Amino acid sequence: EVFAQVIDDQVVDDAPLRIQHARVQRLAGGLELVDRVGQQAAQERLDLVAAQNIPWRFAWAGQIFSAGDMRFSVLNPLPDNVGQSAKLNINNASTVLRADYHDLSLLLTGDAEKPVENKLIARFGVNPPAQPPTGDKGDKGGLLDIDILKLGHHGSKTSTTAALLAAASPRAAVISVGADNKYGHPSPDVLDRLGDLPVWRTDQNGSVKFIFLDNRWHVKTKK
Repeated sequence: EVFAQVIDDQVVDDAPLRIQHARVQRLAGGLELVDRVGQQAAQERLDLVAAQNIPWRFAWAGQIFSAGDMRFSVLNPLPDNVGQSAKLNINNASTVLRADYHDLSLLLTGDAEKPVENKLIARFGVNPPAQPPTGDKGDKGGLLDIDILKLGHHGSKTSTTAALLAAASPRAAVISVGADNKYGHPSPDVLDRLGDLPVWRTDQNGSVKFIFLDNRWHVKTKK
């Protein structure tokens, strides 16, 4: 089963190919889809989704859904991260997900930047008033307290603040980033913030897979 977000920079451009050839069970996207590819292109993608009989939804904070044994909690977009504020910086309308499978939890942050991270910390951090903690590791530190963190915005300096790292307390990190990209991602400042945290990078390691086998977690990379 595959869960795809069409709002990710690296997914939007080849979304038709992925939709046609991947075993996509559900497809979730936010306002970024329309703003990034345009109304006509967005409709073409949604028509292709419908043709493949793939259920889809707009993602909003507070939604919870499952794909097999994997549970997804939508943490963003929050109500105040859409509308005019999203038009000013569409990155902050990114779909942010917490994924739980067996005893492993992951935070998938999209392109969300510091202002969104601060709001997520306030709402979903340790014992937040607006959202009771759920899940294994989350029972101790809120929904942001996870095992694996996918760095925001490909490791850009606009994201993955020290405050988010403190709230999430990840045991390892993943950076989805193209090799020799023109933006200089990941930022050296962000890498410094990670300290001695184990890090897998798609520009260095290729694809990164977390495999649950014989009641143990294994990490498999392409390189």
